[in-house]
Amino acid sequence: MIESFFKNRSLRSITLVGGLICAIVPALVLAGGSIFAIQSWTFREEITRAHAHAKTLADLFQQQLSSQLRAVETVGDTTRLLPSVTPDSVMPLLQEFMTDRPMIDRISLTDTKGMVIAANPPRNADGTSSIGNSVSDRKYFQEVMSKQQGVVTREALIGKSTGKLSIVIAAPVYDSTGALVGTVLATMGAEDLAAVISKFKYGTSGHAGVTTETGIVIGHENQNLVNQLADFSKQPIWQYLSSSDDGEIEHYTDEIGHDRIGGFATVPIVGWKVWVSRTAREIDGLILESYL
Repeated sequence: MIESFFKNRSLRSITLVGGLICAIVPALVLAGGSIFAIQSWTFREEITRAHAHAKTLADLFQQQLSSQLRAVETVGDTTRLLPSVTPDSVMPLLQEFMTDRPMIDRISLTDTKGMVIAANPPRNADGTSSIGNSVSDRKYFQEVMSKQQGVVTREALIGKSTGKLSIVIAAPVYDSTGALVGTVLATMGAEDLAAVISKFKYGTSGHAGVTTETGIVIGHENQNLVNQLADFSKQPIWQYLSSSDDGEIEHYTDEIGHDRIGGFATVPIVGWKVWVSRTAREIDGLILESYL
């Protein structure tokens, strides 16, 4: 083939063709190297940005949960000022607590046996009541009663009266003598987490997610994963989330088979894992649009 190409061609033609090849090939190599360099730089910037977003989101959750815990503990301490701790006497405190707290669904009071004796609001949306329910089997109740200090549940729980996935913030309640007389509980629906993480959606594929420290999804743009209590400890991303408190995610394949990059962080008060990621395909598409 080469012999037929050069046959009957002048030396000048052959020289011109050779010159063109010598000029074009290095240019193509240089262009290919430049695109690769641009891709590497863009991916590195995207990972750094996602890591920063994840840490910001984790800080937001930490601040919100810590603030709510302090408020619930304050309710438990304020009951010391009451002549007696009864459903009627604590109701004004519970009503005041719920003022301007959109992330809290309900605040309740239990006795020392774990029986709910007061709640605001008193009824669920379907008309049922939580009054009379027992939470004595719940780990958070047992921990508050034994340690006499406030806690935030590290695992999301299914509410006994609502049937909803919830996070519970609990603290001890004292009477005027300083005796422990029960617990105060504030519940926050897991769907409220979705409202927060939705603010971290960007581009067409960038989004955030939250799991408990054991890998159960409690916040995700795909609400079905939350409803199903999907276990991400069995997903490729878990090798990153479980490796340290925060870091960069160089590459993983998500639950629907998309290759992604991003960053993650941890919410210290509850051990939740938070990540922000974007598909590699979208980033490659942006590079092609910008440089080709």
